[in-house]
Amino acid sequence: MGAGAFTTWSDLARAMRDDLASGNFRTVSSYALPGGSGSITYRTMKEFLDLLSLVEQRASEETGGFDGQIITTKGGYR
Repeated sequence: MGAGAFTTWSDLARAMRDDLASGNFRTVSSYALPGGSGSITYRTMKEFLDLLSLVEQRASEETGGFDGQIITTKGGYR
C-alpha cells in the first residue's frame, strides 16, 4: 500500500501490517500521516517496527480501545 494518504491511524496501522506481512515494507520506506500532518520515514526493520508500534498505539487511542495495560497502585486499580 505504501505512501498514499491515510485518513485514520487505524488505516495507517492496517497498511503497515499488510506491508510487513507481504514484505513491501522493504521498498516503501515512508508513509503519509493521517490528516496530512506530514510523513514518517524509516530505514531499518527496527525503525519500521518501532513506528508500527507507535501507529498502533495512536490507532488504539483513536478507537478508544484497551491497550492491555492495567496499572495497580496500593492494591487498587486505576
